[in-house]
Amino acid sequence: MSIGREDGADVALWFEEASYVRGGDLGASETTWVRVDREDSETVRQVESALGPSLSSWVLAEQPPPSPRAIVDSALEFANQVEVLRTSESDDATTVRVTIDEGRVAELADTQAVGYPMLTFTVDDEALTAVAAHSAEEPDSFGFRWEYELTARVVDDVPPDWADASTIAITTPDQQGRTCEIGP
Repeated sequence: MSIGREDGADVALWFEEASYVRGGDLGASETTWVRVDREDSETVRQVESALGPSLSSWVLAEQPPPSPRAIVDSALEFANQVEVLRTSESDDATTVRVTIDEGRVAELADTQAVGYPMLTFTVDDEALTAVAAHSAEEPDSFGFRWEYELTARVVDDVPPDWADASTIAITTPDQQGRTCEIGP
C-alpha cells in the first residue's frame, strides 16, 4: 500500500514485513527512506509522535485496508436492504445504498446489535469509485468516505535506499496543512 500526498508524492509505503516512511517526514532528511519495524514498540511510539495519529494509523496498521471488492462482497453478504439509485453526476454513475442487517451480524458475532452504518457505493463506468458510511438513523451524520483512484500506482518493491528507524533520531517536522491519501 502506498500513502501519498495529493500531488502524488509517496510519504510512506506499507509492506507485510515493515513500513517505509520518507526521511523528511520523520525529521531525517539526510536519508530518503526510513524502515519502520512495526513490532519495535519504542520506534512505533516515536513514529506515532512524529507523524500524528491519522497518518501513523495507516503507516503502522497491522494490515492494509480492505480492497473495494472485499468491501462490496462483505456489505452484500450482510445486506438487509439494497437500493440502486441513478446519480445526476454522470450517465454512467450509479449510487448503491446498502443497509446492514444488524441482527444477522450480531448473531454471527455473538454480540448485541450496535448500530451498523448505512453504506453508499458510487459506481462509475462499471468501477467502484467511492464508499461512504454514516449512521442509518441519522443520514446527515458524520462518517467516512473512501475514494478509489483507478489509475493509482501499484507498489511492488521496497525502496532500495533506506535506513533503519532504530538507528536515526526521529523528530517531528512541521506537517501542518498537509493531507494524504492511500493507494494499492
